[in-house]
Amino acid sequence: MQTAEPTFASIRPYFERRKSAVFVTVLLAAGACGLLFRFWLAKNSIGCDDADIWLEHAQLIAKKGIRYAYQHPEVETLQFNHPPLMGYLSLWAVHAAAGDLQVFSWFMKAPGLLAELLSAFLIWDVRSRRSPVAGAWAVAGFGLSLTQIEVSGYHCNTDCAYAGLSLLAFYLMREKRSPALSGLALAGALNVKILPLLMVPPLLSQCRSFRELRRFVLSSSLAVVPYLPFLLTIPKDLYRNMVAYNSQQLEWGIYAFLKYAKEHALVSTHVNRVTMLFVSDGRYLILSSIVAMSLLAFCCSRRFAYHAGALAWALFLVLTPGYGVQYAVCVVSLLFAADPRSAMLYSTVAGAMLFFIYTGQTTFKLPLHGSVSYYPFPRIAVVFGVLGWAILLHYVFVTTRRMLADARDWTSTPDD
Repeated sequence: MQTAEPTFASIRPYFERRKSAVFVTVLLAAGACGLLFRFWLAKNSIGCDDADIWLEHAQLIAKKGIRYAYQHPEVETLQFNHPPLMGYLSLWAVHAAAGDLQVFSWFMKAPGLLAELLSAFLIWDVRSRRSPVAGAWAVAGFGLSLTQIEVSGYHCNTDCAYAGLSLLAFYLMREKRSPALSGLALAGALNVKILPLLMVPPLLSQCRSFRELRRFVLSSSLAVVPYLPFLLTIPKDLYRNMVAYNSQQLEWGIYAFLKYAKEHALVSTHVNRVTMLFVSDGRYLILSSIVAMSLLAFCCSRRFAYHAGALAWALFLVLTPGYGVQYAVCVVSLLFAADPRSAMLYSTVAGAMLFFIYTGQTTFKLPLHGSVSYYPFPRIAVVFGVLGWAILLHYVFVTTRRMLADARDWTSTPDD
């Protein structure tokens, strides 16, 4: 009995699988190269002004202690407005670096770099559930993200650390169904910076029982432990430095439009009033919009969990009256988990903005060290900033519409 000759149709699935495996490998390798480049850049750069500011914080803490740093903001170029654990990190880094600013900068970047590795793994795990190719595309986009490379590898701060921990909090809530571990991840983020307080409403929206709510609240409340010695002794100083602090008014988002509108004499008086109100009370607009979005997320299925977190960061960036260029990274990790296409667009455009801001006053010799081009931003950076802001605004509108459509029949939608 003769066996049939194999036809192209019979072996085609094999070649397609092989081609897909090669494509996935190439994309993952590209993402890994981007992650490795972060470490190379961190090792061969000092960073921008924040490197010098962090060194000033560390030296003051080494001489006088963290409590003194909170109580006397006037003795520094920029007040110490970080959680106590970050003060202890800078204290360890300044001793370990033995006066070498480049080594000190490397140690200060280390938590953010490790969080970048964690974020890449989580993004792969989340997106590859659709398909390996989808996961590989997301990892490659995140690994090669200009925004993440510039901030984690160059800037010299800890913002990538709380962004990665925020993604971890949603991952543990969504994929592992563990509110307790999610709360612990958020507690870690809150000890890097207090900005992740904005993640509390969307994370609460993912608790679908009083038991889950209780576990999340109890575990996340552990965030307060490192703050306790200062809350009990200098609560007013802690509030002034960390909660009442308003970032710089830079040419980003709504403030940028108001700034240029003030140049027209016919409307300058009215725009000045709006600007003053926006700067003083803009934080309440951010909080109320995030709470409203979280209530909507509660009425949606859990497949919108990562969108809820990404929307919270996007609303912060769209509505913020104060901006630091390092804030550009806060949304990226969660956005890659929720919507890689929007994440790639935003992180590329925002990365271009950061490039022109960082390089305007940088000498191109190793180790790289320079000042951020503030007041004003280079005009080309403003253009890319407006585009990045518009991409986030578009994401907010499109995703909110999707969530509204899902919420209309949330009682009949299976909670996956």
